[in-house]
Amino acid sequence: MKKLIWHLARAVGLCICLSASIFAQNINRIEYFVDTDPGFGNGTTITFTAASTINETFAVPLAAVGDGFHFVSIRAKDDVNKWSTVVVRPFYKERIFGATAPFGVVTAMEYFIDNDPGFGNGTAVTFTAATTTNDLTFVAPLTSTTDGLHWLSIRAKDNANRWSTVVVRPFLKEIVPVSLALSNITHIEYFIDTDPGFGNGTAVSFTPNTTLSNLAITANLTGVSNGSHRIFIRAKNANNKWSTVGTKGFSVCASPINASITAGGSTTLCSGQNVVLSVPGGNTYQWYHNGGLLSGQTSATYTATYSGNFHVVVSSEGCSSAINPVEVKLNSYYPPTISTNTPTICNGSQAVLVASGCDDGLVTWSNAMTGSPLVFTPSTTANYTATCTRGTCPASDPSSPVSIAVSNTPAAISVNGVPASAVCPGTSVVLTATTCSGVRTWNTGVTGGTITVTPSVTTTYTVTCTSGTCTSKGTGTVTVLPASKQMYVNTPNQTVCTGTAINLLASNCTGGTVQWSNSVTGISQTVTPAATTTYSATCTIGSCTSAGINAAQIVVLNPPNVPTVTTASQTVCRGTVIKLTAINCGNEVVWSDGSIGASVFVTPQSTTTYTAACRFEGCPSAASNAATITVSDCANPSVNITRVEYFIDNDPGFGAGTLVTSGFTAAPAVNNLPISIPITSVSTGMHWISVRAKDANNKWSTVAVRPFLKEVIPANILPANLTKVEYFIDNDPGFGLGTNVPITAGTLLTNLVFTSPISNSISNGMHWLSVRAKDANNKWSTVVVRPFLKETTPTATSISNIVAIEYFINLDPGVGLGTNIPITAAPTLTNMMASVNLEDLNLGVNRLFLRAKNANNVWGVVGEIDFTISETFTLIGTIPTTYCRNTPFDIPFTAVGTYNAGNVFTAKLSDGSGGFSSPTTLGTLTSTSSGIISATIPNSISLGGGYQIRIVSSDPSLSDSPSKAISVVEICPSPCPNTLTLASTTNDYTGGILIKEANATTGIIIATNKLTGTANVIYRAGSNIQLEPGFVADIGTVFKTEFGGCN
Repeated sequence: MKKLIWHLARAVGLCICLSASIFAQNINRIEYFVDTDPGFGNGTTITFTAASTINETFAVPLAAVGDGFHFVSIRAKDDVNKWSTVVVRPFYKERIFGATAPFGVVTAMEYFIDNDPGFGNGTAVTFTAATTTNDLTFVAPLTSTTDGLHWLSIRAKDNANRWSTVVVRPFLKEIVPVSLALSNITHIEYFIDTDPGFGNGTAVSFTPNTTLSNLAITANLTGVSNGSHRIFIRAKNANNKWSTVGTKGFSVCASPINASITAGGSTTLCSGQNVVLSVPGGNTYQWYHNGGLLSGQTSATYTATYSGNFHVVVSSEGCSSAINPVEVKLNSYYPPTISTNTPTICNGSQAVLVASGCDDGLVTWSNAMTGSPLVFTPSTTANYTATCTRGTCPASDPSSPVSIAVSNTPAAISVNGVPASAVCPGTSVVLTATTCSGVRTWNTGVTGGTITVTPSVTTTYTVTCTSGTCTSKGTGTVTVLPASKQMYVNTPNQTVCTGTAINLLASNCTGGTVQWSNSVTGISQTVTPAATTTYSATCTIGSCTSAGINAAQIVVLNPPNVPTVTTASQTVCRGTVIKLTAINCGNEVVWSDGSIGASVFVTPQSTTTYTAACRFEGCPSAASNAATITVSDCANPSVNITRVEYFIDNDPGFGAGTLVTSGFTAAPAVNNLPISIPITSVSTGMHWISVRAKDANNKWSTVAVRPFLKEVIPANILPANLTKVEYFIDNDPGFGLGTNVPITAGTLLTNLVFTSPISNSISNGMHWLSVRAKDANNKWSTVVVRPFLKETTPTATSISNIVAIEYFINLDPGVGLGTNIPITAAPTLTNMMASVNLEDLNLGVNRLFLRAKNANNVWGVVGEIDFTISETFTLIGTIPTTYCRNTPFDIPFTAVGTYNAGNVFTAKLSDGSGGFSSPTTLGTLTSTSSGIISATIPNSISLGGGYQIRIVSSDPSLSDSPSKAISVVEICPSPCPNTLTLASTTNDYTGGILIKEANATTGIIIATNKLTGTANVIYRAGSNIQLEPGFVADIGTVFKTEFGGCN
């Protein structure tokens, strides 16, 4: 009989959009109720106009409804007193509290389940106070929580005692049975109106199954009387459990009536006229006007004397039918209502008159014009009226008058003071507006008769004279000579050590005179600044002088502090990894073995003495104190891991789990081992995976346990299109009321870019930008929130000095609380080197953050970079910085950490930009410890600088060890000598792996130098090697002589 279609939105008040249709009868009542049914006709009435089709929006007040889940029910009734089925929808009422200001430091966090105990009374979450808290993990015990659906709520408080909005997430607690298989549905039955009892209804024929959908049932209506009835249906499974009862209303009518209303004349009436409406006789009748019953009008005819929709319900033999309505219109004699949005105009401008209340009629104005709206050009002030004529009925009385005033336009205005000839850019000019008795406004925004301008290019200035609402304009053009050429300082900003000479060069001032900021005249000059200095210049051509578009800043660096090595001298086992640390250096620390960093890891194979120097922008300090690492042979206590196994849910016993073979190799340590686990036979729901390992001594590790959820996602469930994206700043205006972001509808939006204008109404300081999306099902996403800082940049050309720089790793301790980096205050800092303390950091990927503060106490944005700490890496020893193509050379390296048997070290060459995305292999070495790789650069490599060399390994696989810069040149160094003389002190060596060669056939090496510390040196010659008096190879050094050499 009827169809109701509706949806609802969550709010403090519930808004319902209702669409209803009926085949013949009008719907004359709609009512709703929340949760409890008060009975037919006793629900809350919805106001609407009776019709066969209803599209209505109404609000359901929820003030008296408690927070939580509820059900709203709605039903409709037609002219024959038949009620529709009840449509029921669930909704959830909650109060959403919005924050009015951004957080400071988050100092407290609490959660609660289901019921809010009040601010500060929830369960506290332990964390470290910070301005932002990300990826915080905590455990909420559920021992006392009942099975079923619950809500977890979380909120935070800042140091200003302000609470955040509450973040709410639903969760389901349930005891998952061992078997999740569903029982078959074995019996379905229905009954009409009266329940005969379980199992006594009319059985439905079907094939038993665990699920049934779209099952068609033909109900036997034999013996069912005319009128309204209700059918009920229920099902039973193999466990003898009955389902809930489904129900739907229906009507039985044996002989429906088909008829139509006949009008005895025109249904459009003038005042005093009527029309007779009739239907065939022989039945019972009731007439209605606009859905309302007409008392006493029960005959087959009705005389209509006023407008509206008239219909009749015809009843016969228990069946009632509502006849489609007839609309009667009545032309009124009421005058129209007129208005204007142009009550005052200037002479020659257009005016607009609008008449309302004359639908389907003709509007005639007092100036003899017709139509609405009326656009015309009056010449004098006057009053206007209008009449309305409908059909053949007489015209209405005139409307109330509306006045339109016409004002005179002021005389033309003159602009005086325009120079007779062209001026230099930036010259001040005074312009005066005359012959205006009104208000004078210039196109620069200045109001008044006189303005002072300094145009840089030829500019036309316009002044507007306003008298009342009318205006006139005047113009004046100031001609400006072409600007001097855009001279610039052709010397880049750079950082140098004290005493460095710099050549300054000015470009693009042809035919002019260059004047430098240090009073020197000329295109170029050489300066040796004692302190950081910024050099600028001007260019004068003729009578016009212009400043250069840039300046050159020369930052002068003093030698940095001498660092202090904090690592104590010690004795270790061969192969032990030692961490060397140097302090009191705010820049780059360079170690005696070529390593760089405040803390480095070394694995000396023999006793080695290490020192450090502090280097900043190429300016080194003196060497630090020394740390001697004495190396001795010790037994290796490492025991290999020989077996890894896993199991799901139930422990089958040690050694009985599923063996992991793919990717596993026996070793003392196993990291990042991928395991593929089939879950085909695992039931849907929550499970636990457990992993453990056993070593060669038959000792088992503890069990690592992780939960996982297996869920079958139907293939026919596709995400709905995203149809709307909106944003708002700070305060939420409500769903759909944010600023719209234009998009193309789709199921996925990535990398969406939009511009959010920052108006003057937004104050300087921290704010919050929030973005959310809505799909085609009218479902809103969660809100994504990002902070931003609005700051008014000073217009002064000078930049405040940077006075402080600090860093922090992983966690922000708060502005001003990071680790300070010593600097010399300057407006800009480039290519600055600093040492970072990596003590107590975990192995793996970490993140370094850096920020700066200027002399106005304003902090800059935070820069960040990821870096990796590893116990296993390779370091290249001392090598030349230039190489030729197709010429063999050796690369000595130190391997730190443990490498497995069969490991291959490979020397890789970057591209010309230093990138290793597609490196070139130069040579390999199969080894588990430090060594020398014989390498050759192919002829296909382009000449030039910017290349890097690094050593990578295969087992374990390492590809991000430190690299060294080299250049590839066309002309190689001179051929190796026949006689190589190594004299002290020029050729004394204290550390590193070195190779010294003479000619491989006739070469001679004569050595009187000294090898001390941890030096590892090889002499190669084809004829002989002479160790003369004065030659020394100390205890702890490695010294070899070999036949061979270079060619």
